[in-house]
Amino acid sequence: MLQADPYSLRYAAARFRGGAEEMRRYASRVTGYQSQVVGSAWTGDAAQTFAGRSEQQVGYLKQQVDVLDSVAVVLVSLADKLS
Repeated sequence: MLQADPYSLRYAAARFRGGAEEMRRYASRVTGYQSQVVGSAWTGDAAQTFAGRSEQQVGYLKQQVDVLDSVAVVLVSLADKLS
């Protein structure tokens, strides 16, 4: 039988939230780099491709942020029920 205690669940939730926050920072950095590089002097097909791929990566990161945040919410909810 699997056992869990509220403290461990809350700790795990905090770790998932930390991971989500780190991914938010990565997404912000990618957006910043993309606007600095493409927004300045870089033009043409390669610049447009880079911008598109950057936006795609930011979208993927945001999806993962949502998943990690959702896991954290579920873990806290379970911890509350066990308390």
